[in-house]
Amino acid sequence: MKKYFPAFWIIAIFISCSTIEPPKVENGIYINPEFGFSVKIPGGWVNSWPIPPWVLAQIPPSEKTNLKFMFTNTKPQLGIMSKGRTLAACSKLEISWEKLVLSWDKARTILIKKLEKKKKDADNKSSIKKYSYRTYSRSKDVCLMPACYEEIDAYNLKLLRKSFYYKCSDQMACEIIFYAISPPGMFKINSQAYQKMIQTFTIIDKKY
Repeated sequence: MKKYFPAFWIIAIFISCSTIEPPKVENGIYINPEFGFSVKIPGGWVNSWPIPPWVLAQIPPSEKTNLKFMFTNTKPQLGIMSKGRTLAACSKLEISWEKLVLSWDKARTILIKKLEKKKKDADNKSSIKKYSYRTYSRSKDVCLMPACYEEIDAYNLKLLRKSFYYKCSDQMACEIIFYAISPPGMFKINSQAYQKMIQTFTIIDKKY
């Protein structure tokens, strides 16, 4: 006796696999419906993949699997090792936005302690020439985590790292980490583009 798979189950599976739109770049804007955010990509920067190993090596292991995009500066024309890059890693936290806000002062204190420890550890690493961070205050629907700056000997790079907690459209808290990785000679130009990109960070509603 033949068994037939009901048509409505086929439709249900198809719908469940296509409920969230994939990330896209539209009119110079990167849009990620799954994590509910968009950013404007600086002029002259292009979406590029895969990530070079010397760039990937600067990303903490726990964040590598969460990388969602990398954009590379194409102006001026430089060798592949000399180009600036911006990256972003996204993850969903197992806590609602409301609970995160209520416990933010405590969470911020813990983060600062971790950064102080990392700063001490960095002083003992020959690969890190400079390490510093600054803190920010919480704003509506966005918690700015302490931002880090590093100068790394490996491949003569400089790195900026800024993190945000923000409210996803399902009321959960999400984290996004923006990186800027650049050779020292092009760091000023690349970091300016990076800062402008972060300023365009916008929370959007997911589309199902």
